[in-house]
Amino acid sequence: MEKKILINNRDGQKLAAVFHIPDNKTEKIVILSHSFKGDKDCDTLIKNFAVRVCQEGFMAIRFDCYGTGESDGQFIEATVTSEVEDLEDVIQFVKQEGYEDICLAGLSQGAAMSILATDENIKCLVLWSPAFDLSVLYKRYKAEFSDKDFIIKLKNRTGEKVQVGRKMWKEFNTIKLDDKLLTIKQPTLIIHGEKDYLHFNLDKIKEYVAKFFGLTKLEVIQDADHDFLDSQKEKEVIDLSIEWVKKYL
Repeated sequence: MEKKILINNRDGQKLAAVFHIPDNKTEKIVILSHSFKGDKDCDTLIKNFAVRVCQEGFMAIRFDCYGTGESDGQFIEATVTSEVEDLEDVIQFVKQEGYEDICLAGLSQGAAMSILATDENIKCLVLWSPAFDLSVLYKRYKAEFSDKDFIIKLKNRTGEKVQVGRKMWKEFNTIKLDDKLLTIKQPTLIIHGEKDYLHFNLDKIKEYVAKFFGLTKLEVIQDADHDFLDSQKEKEVIDLSIEWVKKYL
């Protein structure tokens, strides 16, 4: 069963979310974070994984960060910091709802958010195409931001226009994940596409994987892109991720 809810973040803004509720009661839950420019619905990997998690007997929740999807605000107002805080607030919400065992799963920037929001309450992580180095996006958009307060980009699947604000762009160059990786003891699955031309450099990815304090496993999906848009590749990602959740959550 799916149930739409609204969650108040620390600033009193309403975040739209969807609970995926299994047949039998459980205290185990997976929280899913969408990509940069994505949302809980247009990132089909997020939506389809939530459905599968529920079928396997776990609770799942996918949500829109502030300024995204059905949540309050406009994307131009969002920052990396605000998105991480939203995830932290969702974590606190599910804890208050009685969910003791929590897995964080995220796509691209959602994976970076999951890393930054991880604390002792998290049991395991599933990271798809994690944006370990956000400065890549800072450099990519630098010329466009030279004389603008925002730039217009398109969502990958829907083509919907979104306004990327200067504050988020600047944070791409200041928020670093390296020190945080050294503190993460939770079992962590990292999945990358072989043809992920946005962030993929296998040697560099292996350097980041080696920084994690705890158990980590890297899976490379052959011929897959950054967002795993091919349905068969998406299925491979979901199957591997479900195995991880069943083992460590």
